[in-house]
Amino acid sequence: RYFSTTEDGKPRVLFVCVANSCRSQLAEALGRKYLSDIYEVHSAGSTPSTPNPLAIEFLKNKGYDTSELYSKSYADIPKPVNIAIALCDEGDMECNSYFDTSILERRCWSQKDPVKVDGSEGDKMEVMETVYNNIEKLMIEFKEQSLKDLKKN
Repeated sequence: RYFSTTEDGKPRVLFVCVANSCRSQLAEALGRKYLSDIYEVHSAGSTPSTPNPLAIEFLKNKGYDTSELYSKSYADIPKPVNIAIALCDEGDMECNSYFDTSILERRCWSQKDPVKVDGSEGDKMEVMETVYNNIEKLMIEFKEQSLKDLKKN
């Protein structure tokens, strides 16, 4: 169940937040870095907008190619989704209440939205750094657990 695969033989992981503009974009970039050898990596939003310019600038400063990052709707993501990971903080969206039965497993990595931080651009970038580091740590742990699970199967 956990590792049913896509056409290319990889399970599909989806990072979700409301607008698919910041947190899920950071997670998609990190997911491509850490998970693309074992997962097909996607991000989407329940009400997609456009990638936040600060998030794109932040990722570029970290050395990421952002040319393929864009805001996507959940409806645009191939199904089934093996694991969906919500990044919304409390009040944005309830982690277990979104989408449909084509998602085989749901997780919640609740993160503060850097875009909604009151303060200067520097304040927002500081929160973005914290959120990025949090997601990176969770991503590494997730990969380690996924590799253990693959060995069991």
